[in-house]
Amino acid sequence: MNYADFEALAFSNTGLLTIYWIVGFSCLFLLTRKYSRGLFVDPFHFYYTFTYGTSYGVVALLATMGLIDLDAFWIVFCFGAIFLISYRFFLKTDVINFRRLVNSVWLPTQLQEKSILVMMLIYVILAIANLSVAGFGFLAESRFESTIGYGPIIRVVEPLRLLLTAWFGLKIVKRWQSGKDYFFFSILLIFFILFSSLLNGAKFAFLEGFYAIAIAVIVAKIKFKISSMRLYFFWGALIVVIMFFTLFVLRYNISSTGGDPFAESQSIVGVPVLVERFIGRIMWNGDMYFLSLPNEVYKHISIDNFITRFATAIFGSQLVSPIVGYDAAQHEVGRLIWLYWAPDDDVMRGPTNHFDLTAYFYFGPIFGIFFVIVLALVLSQFNRLIFTRDASDDYRAIIVSVLWCKAVSMLMHPAAGFAWCIDVVFILIICKSISIAISKNNIEPSTDDRRTELN
Repeated sequence: MNYADFEALAFSNTGLLTIYWIVGFSCLFLLTRKYSRGLFVDPFHFYYTFTYGTSYGVVALLATMGLIDLDAFWIVFCFGAIFLISYRFFLKTDVINFRRLVNSVWLPTQLQEKSILVMMLIYVILAIANLSVAGFGFLAESRFESTIGYGPIIRVVEPLRLLLTAWFGLKIVKRWQSGKDYFFFSILLIFFILFSSLLNGAKFAFLEGFYAIAIAVIVAKIKFKISSMRLYFFWGALIVVIMFFTLFVLRYNISSTGGDPFAESQSIVGVPVLVERFIGRIMWNGDMYFLSLPNEVYKHISIDNFITRFATAIFGSQLVSPIVGYDAAQHEVGRLIWLYWAPDDDVMRGPTNHFDLTAYFYFGPIFGIFFVIVLALVLSQFNRLIFTRDASDDYRAIIVSVLWCKAVSMLMHPAAGFAWCIDVVFILIICKSISIAISKNNIEPSTDDRRTELN
């Protein structure tokens, strides 16, 4: 089943699909809300509750229509149940001490601003380089295709984007808390988030910036009084802005291919193509499932191995491909599924590698269970960083925030999410080393600094 086939199926069963979406989203939210700080401001609810809630709705619709076999149905839902049970279980105890990792890249108060200045300098230089060689990501037909050959730049710019956003977001929140003027700085930060998101090209990037700020505020345990009305207004306004950003990018994408974004949709009567494409983006959360499960397509996909996948995500396809003797970038699960339907498509695109089918493809139905449990263990231990007993200083708060924002992306692409976490740590080590090197004196942590270490 390709995209056109699924859209026809979905739009002819809109009511049933919507019910499945609501049930899936509600169940996942109710089962995980106790284990997330800040509820909807936790990116876990985007990657898991929203994405998998809608994806499971797609799988349920396919099963209801008799389009997938029982094996495929149980693979998805059993792996999903095992992840959820394991994640809830491991959240209750320390198994992996990621606090030591955070403390190892943290800096004393006297050096933190130097590190932020280093981050800003590196970001400006590499953002200019990125613009000159690849341009804005949202302008590309495929943002993955446009960055081929420039991976190292992207992998440094992306974590810096979130680290800087979280840092300055924290400072603005503190100005607001203390009654100081914050409006002008807020506008500057929003422009930075917008610019960096357009440079990134991912529609989620804009929202991710606000997630990074929110998690940093929670870790720093900043408390302030705000009325429910103002809080609802803020989140309502943020949702409108995010929808506007998404529609803006979609409008450009449609126009760049010669389409009319305001022409009437042929699938949904009375709405423009732009709105149809927006709804389609939600449906396509489950594209890995409807492209691979019907007609047992998933049984005809030939993969390499998970070690190569991890190596490619960490070191890049240009380094790994000569070693393995083939184009490693073309052998991701999502890419292979796409090539099954479009074997002559040279543009790098395809569905994201959801953890459940990734586990099945590389490890099978039995050992795939162990992979899912390990993934749940790793994510639960990253999540425990947010539940610290004492307030953290700003620098430690942004480290935890960005690590969590990147770690939780393992749900959508296990290897890439793991590589992003390595990138964040590597960049923090570089910034720490430079900050210490340019300091005239060997500065020791103060008593207050030691008190804020994660326990």
